Parts: sequence; structure tokens; C-alpha cells
Amino acid sequence: MSNINASINILEIQGARRTMSASGKDIVVIEIAESRLNAHKNGKVYMALDIKERKQPDDYGNTHLVTEGRTKEERQAKAQTPIIGSGKEFSFGDKSAPQRHTTARPKAPTQTQRYAGRQQDNEGDDIPF
Repeated sequence: MSNINASINILEIQGARRTMSASGKDIVVIEIAESRLNAHKNGKVYMALDIKERKQPDDYGNTHLVTEGRTKEERQAKAQTPIIGSGKEFSFGDKSAPQRHTTARPKAPTQTQRYAGRQQDNEGDDIPF
């Protein structure tokens, strides 16, 4: 399974502008009526995004581009929306990624292998020394 790590330039969203709040803080305001945002009756505001694979990675290795979502009519007309971001595809547990330990750990020797080659004392006493 692959994932896409993307970032967008919020100021590229239609209806977005950077301004100062009354308290002097730097803020971004998106006017819903001028944007493609969807104010839902549940009080939440949604933004549809289209994430498309690039034909070739860009200079930064980005494999995907992000645009604002299009309406059904815009999709049928193949209308383009501005690119607002980009991203890279990655996978967890990628088998092609280099492994830290490439050599297999040797198996532990069996008891017979450990004692092979030792001289046996056959004098009959049970004392090991």
C-alpha cells in the first residue's frame, strides 16, 4: 500500500487572502462564497481536492500534484483548476528500500557440533577434572 505526503499553498485556494486580525495577528481568510469550499448543514466546511500522478517527478522528487476539486460539469468539460500543491508517494515496509542488516545471522551450533573434536576421558570416574 502506498501513501502520499502532500502540502498545499493555502493562498492559492480561490477566495483566500492573507491579512492582519484586529489583534495584529497574521491570518489567512477564505471567503466561502468566493471559494470552492462547501459549507455543510452540519456546520463543517469541506474542500474537495484532486490528487493526480505526474507523468514524471519534478525537480524536488514530487510524484503527484494537488488541485482544488472540480464539479461534475468541470470534469466532463475537462476544465483545469490551478495547482495548489504537490506530494510524494511513499510506502511503509517497502521491499525495495535498503535493509540495515543484509547478512543472515548464522544458526547456533547443535550440542553435537559444539563438543565435536573434544577428547573424551574414559577412565571411568564421573569427575570432570
